[in-house]
Amino acid sequence: MATRSPELVSPCNRSPDCPWSAMVRAPWRPVAPSHSCTLRQILPDRRVSLKFDLIKSAAGRGILPALALVLASCGGGSEAPRVLSEEEQAIKDQIEARRANFHDLGAAFKAVGDELRAGRPTSPTSIFSIQAIRSYAPQMASWFPAGSGPEAGFETDSLSAVWDDDEAFAQSLQDFQATVADFSAAAAANDGEAIRAQFRIVGESCESCHERFRAEE
Repeated sequence: MATRSPELVSPCNRSPDCPWSAMVRAPWRPVAPSHSCTLRQILPDRRVSLKFDLIKSAAGRGILPALALVLASCGGGSEAPRVLSEEEQAIKDQIEARRANFHDLGAAFKAVGDELRAGRPTSPTSIFSIQAIRSYAPQMASWFPAGSGPEAGFETDSLSAVWDDDEAFAQSLQDFQATVADFSAAAAANDGEAIRAQFRIVGESCESCHERFRAEE
C-alpha cells in the first residue's frame, strides 16, 4: 500500500504570514514576504542539501514555480554597479593611465636588467629600453593630478604623501630625471660599463621614491 507523502508545511515560525505557508495554501498565487527569511533560518537543523529535497518535493507537487518566486523574494540580489559621474570617470581614467605608464617603465627597466645579466649592456633591446625610460621621465609630474590619490576610491599604489608633501615629491622626481638623463647619455655613448653603473643608480632612485610615496605591494 502506497504511503502518502507528508504535507509540505512551513517550518518558519517567525510569522504566520511567511510566504512558505502561503505557498502551500495557494501555490498558484505568489505572496510577498512580510519578513526576510533564508533557507538556513527556515530549516536550521538540516544541511544545505535539504534545499534540493525541498525543490524535488515541490516539483512533484507542481508548485516549483511558486517556490522559485518565494526563494527569489527571500534572498537579496546583487547590487547593480555604480554609475560614475563624468568627473569620477575622468579621475579613474587618469589613475589607470598612470598605472599603465608605470607598468611600461617597469617593463623597460626589466628589459635592461635582463640584457645586463645576459652580458649585453649595449644590445638594441637595452638601448631602446633606456631611451623609452628617458622619454617617460619628463612626463611623470603630469601623472599625478589633484584628486587622483587614494581618496578617489579607485585602486592606486600612490600614497597621499604625493600630494600632502608635494615639494618633497617634486624633488624626488627631479632626482630621478637627472639619473635617467645620465643613463640615457651612457646609452648614447654605447658605454656598457657606464650603462651598468647608471642602471644601479636609477634603481636606487626608484626605491628611494617608492619608500616614501608608494604603497607596499
